[in-house]
Amino acid sequence: MNRTTDVAVAGLAYLVLQLMVWQGNAPMVGASGGIYGLLLAYGLIFGERVLLFMMIFPMKARQFIWVLAGVEFLSGLFSQGGGGAMSSVAHLGGMAAGFIYLYGRGWWLVRQRRQGAKPGIGSKKPQPKHLRLVRKDESDDGTPPTWH
Repeated sequence: MNRTTDVAVAGLAYLVLQLMVWQGNAPMVGASGGIYGLLLAYGLIFGERVLLFMMIFPMKARQFIWVLAGVEFLSGLFSQGGGGAMSSVAHLGGMAAGFIYLYGRGWWLVRQRRQGAKPGIGSKKPQPKHLRLVRKDESDDGTPPTWH
């Protein structure tokens, strides 16, 4: 996972929302947007692993990322000041970047594999030069072809 992409998108989401809505001049500090992107990637890749939410409630990683996204969305929606909502937007922006990066990369790799553009991916493995397929005549005992 590319954490730099998550942090950059989280920062851009923070900047755009700050310019459009709050008109303030509060700097963004920290890399929490990137960390939320990595958490989302973990939940998508290892979705069946069990985590302890708040060290009490066991839940699968896939459910955990939905809880995180919901908490961030609701805290951004109902926060009184601009700073709380702005940090929630940065966290959600990092999660969105993690999602887009993970699925975009997967789409690109599948596309490359289907086209056979990369050597060794989607194409047959090259056969060793010292092995050759020996075919027997139909008059032989009917055994399948063998490698020699």
